[in-house]
Amino acid sequence: MAGLKKALEAIKNIKIKARLPVRRKKFNEVFNKKAELEERVLQLEDIVGGMQRIREEREQTLAKLKKDLASNTKVNEELRRELLSAREMEESILAKGFTKIEGVDSHVWFSRANLLRGDLSTVSKTGNNYVVGIADVMGKGIAAALVKCRLSGFLHGGKEAYEGLSRDATDLLMDKTKIGRGTGKLKYLLSPKHLLEGIVQSANRHLHRRGRKRTNLTTMIHGVFNPKKKTFYYVNAGHDPLLVVRAKTGRVQEISGPNIALGVNPEFEYKLSRVRFKPGDILVMYSDGLTEHSRRRRLTVEEIKERLARFEGSDEETEAERKRLQNRLVREHFGIERVKAILRDSRKLPAKKISERIRDAMMAHNDYKKPQDDVTLMILKILP
Repeated sequence: MAGLKKALEAIKNIKIKARLPVRRKKFNEVFNKKAELEERVLQLEDIVGGMQRIREEREQTLAKLKKDLASNTKVNEELRRELLSAREMEESILAKGFTKIEGVDSHVWFSRANLLRGDLSTVSKTGNNYVVGIADVMGKGIAAALVKCRLSGFLHGGKEAYEGLSRDATDLLMDKTKIGRGTGKLKYLLSPKHLLEGIVQSANRHLHRRGRKRTNLTTMIHGVFNPKKKTFYYVNAGHDPLLVVRAKTGRVQEISGPNIALGVNPEFEYKLSRVRFKPGDILVMYSDGLTEHSRRRRLTVEEIKERLARFEGSDEETEAERKRLQNRLVREHFGIERVKAILRDSRKLPAKKISERIRDAMMAHNDYKKPQDDVTLMILKILP
């Protein structure tokens, strides 16, 4: 910039020295040349001034951006600390309700899409039984985590009510002096079937009442496992099917539920289901983040042929369609069939090893990229 200024000054100081005799034409040419140079000098001065103003504005903008960045960084750090604190609180709340089941080899694995997750998994003891559940709140992040914690607190309260009522019922039924006509009805009212249906229906009304738009829609499996009878009583509220692996045959049963998600219809009557197990059998519950973990890929030659076979058009149109299909990317989910195949092949392994095989296969499906949705996988293997 300094060199340019010196050059401009040198141009300004050019003096025309005329000696006689000088032809008038030559003089006019030199004079006009000087005038032209002076005009260019003025233009260059305007350009230099403009460049200086741009540099000053740029420096001011950079200074403002640095200040804003420092401020945003501070805000982001504060927000991150708050979220980490919320996650610690979330984990402490949910960890209280997870215990080992007598006579069962169990393992739970989960992956977060964000700092806070919208999936819920719980195993807690109540009397001689165990409350087992998994839930998936629509969406992810802070809103889903809040709904999940609300649901967890509600179900925990239902578990305590179930435990207290069951204990009172047992004491009453063991007292022969109080056994009468109403005993059969009392057994039904305090049975796992009636209590589970009641708890889930209450949770449904609770979420519907507290919900706004679709933020509270939740799918859930909530049940009670009886280790002596090796029986799982449960309500499936619109959640993904249970998978039950039979140890003797290797058959994998996919058991869907007849109920809808929580928070949709406050008057819906949820129905209980039951599954019996034998030693070596495996119960698998999961959220849709597992089966819907996807990757982008091109169509295979067989898939292109199949689609072209259904295409109607001229030869030119068919060739254009072929080129379009060759360049098209499709989304391929990990899928339930892959999970079932791994379960069949791994059914003799411990629950943790089975979980790790499913996890590794899911991650490899999309080149080990982080899942975009929360993922939860719960495996319960009945011991001999």
